[in-house]
This record gives sequence, structure tokens and C-alpha cells, in this order.
Amino acid sequence: ALTGTDSYLQLAMQNKAAGCITAPANVISPDLREVWELIQEDKDPSSAQTRVIEQRHILEKYPPFPATLKALLHRLHGLPRWSVRPPLESISAELEEQAVQEFERLKV
Repeated sequence: ALTGTDSYLQLAMQNKAAGCITAPANVISPDLREVWELIQEDKDPSSAQTRVIEQRHILEKYPPFPATLKALLHRLHGLPRWSVRPPLESISAELEEQAVQEFERLKV
């Protein structure tokens, strides 16, 4: 079984889930992987799970979610700037900048 919500990865895995399938993994995979590895090693993943939740909350603040993910992939990881398809609209430049700054502050 897999969870579809990264915010509950730790809880799901502690209840026998194998992992998660989630769109934010495109941006937050290092922390998701850390949660998974720490649970495999029977160690406490709480701090990594807290980072996952913080990053998820940033993404939720800047709808539409797909547009924000695509903007962050471009800005944080240098991937091409993929467009969203109707009926979705791109995130505004101002909101994109705010989201990027929030993600960068978490990395400090």
C-alpha cells in the first residue's frame, strides 16, 4: 500500500505502507527519501517529516498547485519552464518569487 499524501508518509509507513506517490515528490524528494530511509533503519524520521510538511504547506499557499510545482522545478532545479494547460493558469511572477523565497529559506 502507498499513501497519496506526503504529509502522512511517516504515519503511513509506521502502519505498513511501502511509501507514497505524490506530485510534490518532484520538488521535495530528498526529504521524502530521508523519511523512507530513516524508517527502514528504524530511526526517528520526525525532523525530515516536519520539513516535508513545511514544504507541502508552501505549495498549498500558492495555487494552482501544478503551476507552482512547474515554476519551482524551473527556478530551483533549472528544468525547462513547462506550461500548464487550460483550465489552469500560470502562477503570477510575484507569487512565484514568494514561493521560491520560502523554499530557499527552508534550505538554510
